[in-house]
Amino acid sequence: MEMTTRSRIRPRTNDPDITQPLRTTENTDPSLSVEENEIFSERSTRVGFFNFFNGFSQMLTGRVRILKNKIYALESQVVGVGNFGNNYFNGRFKFLLVLAFVLLLGLAYYRTSTTSEMSRLTILINYGGRWVDSRYENFKAKAVLVSNTITLKELQKQVYDIVNVDPNGYEITIKAMYKTIDGAEPAEIENDDDVEAFILASRSNPYKIPLCITLEETNLERSLQAP
Repeated sequence: MEMTTRSRIRPRTNDPDITQPLRTTENTDPSLSVEENEIFSERSTRVGFFNFFNGFSQMLTGRVRILKNKIYALESQVVGVGNFGNNYFNGRFKFLLVLAFVLLLGLAYYRTSTTSEMSRLTILINYGGRWVDSRYENFKAKAVLVSNTITLKELQKQVYDIVNVDPNGYEITIKAMYKTIDGAEPAEIENDDDVEAFILASRSNPYKIPLCITLEETNLERSLQAP
């Protein structure tokens, strides 16, 4: 059953409540169409569609279409739509609203978490070992989560925290093992550009590129330890 309305409703001036039913026509399509209505009101309590779907819960199984309706109100209190679908839409509409809200929250969380994950990288730091030719041997390893925009100074601080030494007493040398085959020379990380190149290479490689750490005592440390 389709209910199609094309009506022109003119209320009496000064009517305290101008809620009136719309005229409808019926056919075999189980849907409701409310189109091209013009409602004129002056000094009314309510103007528009109120309690609109009450009683339609068993009648409508198809779509609902509301198009090109106009409301003209002068000095009226409430204009528009109220209690829209008490019996037909409330449960379903509330469920859809809750579902949409949950989906939006989930999407926002996913975007936030994904952005956070994409802005960080896990790197591998090897320390406590020694160089034998181009191989770093007898070392300890630790995985560290760092920012994609980490600087050399920030990376050095991470290393000092891992090896647990005083930055004033030791200088560190950081070398990246881009290739693990025998004879491959490591590349020293000396500035921010080297760090950026290491981060880019780490993100594009399926394996972890280790950073190998060498500690060297400074003259200040030696002078403090001298008798």
